Amino acid sequence: MRRVGKRRVRSHLFTAVVLAAGLALVGAGHAGADTTITVDCAADATALATALASPGLIDGTTLAITGTCTGNFEITRSLTLDGSGGAALDAHGVGTVLTVDAGQTVDVTHLTITGGHGSSARDFLAVGGIENFGTLGLTHSSVNGNSADGVFFPVGGVDNEGTLTLTHSSVNGNSASGPLAEGGINNCALAEACTLTLTRSTVNENSATSLSRNARGGITNQTGGTVTLSQSSVTGNVASAPAAAEGGILNFGSALTLTNSTVNGNSASGAAAFGGIRNGVDTPLRITNSTVNGNSASGGFAVGGVANDGPFTLTNSSVSGNSASTGAAFPRAATGGIATGTDSLTVVNSTVSGNEANAASIAAGGIARFSGTVTLRNSTVVNNTLPNCDFSDLACA
Repeated sequence: MRRVGKRRVRSHLFTAVVLAAGLALVGAGHAGADTTITVDCAADATALATALASPGLIDGTTLAITGTCTGNFEITRSLTLDGSGGAALDAHGVGTVLTVDAGQTVDVTHLTITGGHGSSARDFLAVGGIENFGTLGLTHSSVNGNSADGVFFPVGGVDNEGTLTLTHSSVNGNSASGPLAEGGINNCALAEACTLTLTRSTVNENSATSLSRNARGGITNQTGGTVTLSQSSVTGNVASAPAAAEGGILNFGSALTLTNSTVNGNSASGAAAFGGIRNGVDTPLRITNSTVNGNSASGGFAVGGVANDGPFTLTNSSVSGNSASTGAAFPRAATGGIATGTDSLTVVNSTVSGNEANAASIAAGGIARFSGTVTLRNSTVVNNTLPNCDFSDLACA
């Protein structure tokens, strides 16, 4: 793992002899800005490793990849990795598949990142699929079938400590186990500021399991991180832990924004369980033209749809069909739809309906206000487990 901000010394003295020798290793083409080099991993599974090690490889080069390249790949230049014909990078169960160093800008297109397994008995962070410290774009690519375990903080799919953009891409079917386990994407564990943007992309069916502390299935946005989803989905992720478990999205970073997106069918079980979205204290959450539906939570304190402690605005959206269940006897142990506290919830042109809460003491089936304020504008909170709301409002039938 390379730490954020680590500098590398590069040589800019490339003689014709060195260029020729380097290019002979990676195929036809010339190493340079806006130049394409063929990397045929169908013929030689180590061809990408050879290309990346070539002294003739400089910023701006496109590596045109075919076949399955095996190994662990660290990117120390600003490059484009352009796959075709089902190209893949496969670590075969050993180490992180792809690491992008700080200061590098890398575009990955039409590639599958798979077979990574991050494992550490000493390091703070262990990552299976991708560890990004630079500026990384994934387009028409997938990060799937990776895993991680560790004594502290394993991330199965992607850890982002820089700027990460996914377009028409997926982070699916990754897993993590450990004290603080992250199944899909973690944003900003180490860095002071990070940006994660998903457009027409999916974070689906990832899983996280902790036997001692917390687990997060889909996306985690930590302090200093900003996450934006547009026309994207976070679906079918699972988290299980003895303490806190978040199935879909955990946000305690700078901001979380969802537009035309879905957070559906995620599940969590733990002492404190949150099926869809958990939004932290003082953290802005904006959901517009989106759905938070069919998520489930079970445990001591459980919220099926959205648990909110920051300024939260829900506009032209639905929070429906979520469920929460608990056998705990303490007051207000389960909320089906939205539980809000310490800050403001504003619901505009939206519906909170068909949510269920099953507990000895239910906060509310629809919206529970633990503190803070709730404003409902042209919205309905109906057909939830009664009470629809634990406060008085004409919108709560």
